[in-house]
Amino acid sequence: MRKHSTHKTKQFFKDARAFYVRSFQKVKEKFPMRDQILTNLSVVNPENQDDVKPEQILTLAERFPNVMKADAGEQLHLEILDYVSTNLEALVPNYKDLPVDEFWGKLSKVRSVSSGKLRFSELCQLMKVLLVLPHSNCDVERAF
Repeated sequence: MRKHSTHKTKQFFKDARAFYVRSFQKVKEKFPMRDQILTNLSVVNPENQDDVKPEQILTLAERFPNVMKADAGEQLHLEILDYVSTNLEALVPNYKDLPVDEFWGKLSKVRSVSSGKLRFSELCQLMKVLLVLPHSNCDVERAF
């Protein structure tokens, strides 16, 4: 009787593993792994500043054209170049200890020393929009 029970247990675990493998393969097929938004979203984390390429942020801005004013493209590009070359610690002390949304909130209030205008207004507006993107459709599925 014990061998029969052991055989059933082994078969159960084998079937369970096969189920999980098939399920994961289906999820992997449906998940947009190569989507430009997903691959470029690392720019939202200020700790990745050294690795940010301006094209990544510009690609994200192109995907959300309604977020910015029509004539703000050049301003955004200038702000991106300023951002990637700036010492963030000087602008937002202890920024690595802050939640990402709090960092962008603080950076959005930084003003230019020479003009007194907001230094990263377009960039911060874009980042705030990226931070509120839904990460799943579970709210929609709850309705069914």
